[in-house]
Amino acid sequence: MDANYYHEKLEQLLGYSFNEKDLSPSTRRMISEYKNYAEEMHKIEQTFKGKIPKEQEVDKVYSFFRIRHLLSLFVGEIILGILIFAAIIIFYMMIEEGYAYSYYSMLVYEIIIFGMMLLMILYPVMDYYNLSKSRNTAHKYYELKNKFSPLIEAIHKDLSEVYRLKLRPEIVEYKIVADFSFKEGVLSIKCPNCGANIDILKDKIEGNKYKCPYCQTTIILPKKLLDLI
Repeated sequence: MDANYYHEKLEQLLGYSFNEKDLSPSTRRMISEYKNYAEEMHKIEQTFKGKIPKEQEVDKVYSFFRIRHLLSLFVGEIILGILIFAAIIIFYMMIEEGYAYSYYSMLVYEIIIFGMMLLMILYPVMDYYNLSKSRNTAHKYYELKNKFSPLIEAIHKDLSEVYRLKLRPEIVEYKIVADFSFKEGVLSIKCPNCGANIDILKDKIEGNKYKCPYCQTTIILPKKLLDLI
């Protein structure tokens, strides 16, 4: 998955969009760290095919696996040992019976026996290594997961309030005047937001909008009222 995917996921977690070019170096560094964590966790999930043991059960699960593997290895080692022993006995019996063999056939036989003995030693070592690696990978997954929340919190905190406000869509709210009076050529309205009585000054009208001098609410003046002025 590319960097854009993790960028979009982070935006979803934060609740707003942002451009990394506008951020400070420290924030960009934290975002880069977040992406690395997320990518590494995704790889681990793929390795385990989504079947990662619960955090508190990792050691318990792998202890069970280790015992099961040791038992299976013990049985396998016994069988392999018997085969090697049988091969050596057969080899000496052939010598005693005066079996004619060439140098090369002798070499092949010795290589087979040596290979079986090597397998007997290396297989349990490699099996133990893979099991330990799998357990450590599961622990690493939860270490990364536990770093996630504080990192998201730090990124959110590092984005300044001004920047977050800049990114949010601007919401403009207008109030339409409903209560008015017209006396001696002066139009008076009641602010629909704060209820203040306002004498409309013609030079303060912007199109069909007028700003309340008390609460700064933008008031819409209907065309019929504008025609009275």
